[in-house]
Amino acid sequence: MNQSAEAKRLLDCFLAEAKKFAGDIEPIRVLRCHAFRIKNANVLVRVAADTGKYFFGLNYINAEEVANLDNSFIAFVCGPVDNTLIMPMELLVKRLPEMSHDRNGEFKIVIKKELELALKGRNNPFASCFSEPLGHSLSCN
Repeated sequence: MNQSAEAKRLLDCFLAEAKKFAGDIEPIRVLRCHAFRIKNANVLVRVAADTGKYFFGLNYINAEEVANLDNSFIAFVCGPVDNTLIMPMELLVKRLPEMSHDRNGEFKIVIKKELELALKGRNNPFASCFSEPLGHSLSCN
């Protein structure tokens, strides 16, 4: 399965699980990113396949636009949907200066196998203390 097909499958699995939880899900038009209104939350969804660690690209403009919405979160789907980290967008935006980025402003976010957010520098104390794995079993394969 190619990368984009796997990413679509992971996104579809996340949305199926979110629909079980919230009922109807409404897409939010934010440039070209996967943002959704789920119950009373605005959620930007990023997905990555399991390669030993999880790699995500995040455009600052997309992050800022979603962060400006009320009750906004980012969901990092780390391989199987039951490995999903959900973090308040405000916290992530505050931490973006501590993350690596390319010359186009695309942030390179790495989440370790233990579902810890990796920041620049060694022994950075901010790991996953502001994020939680999804707390129930999921059935999408």
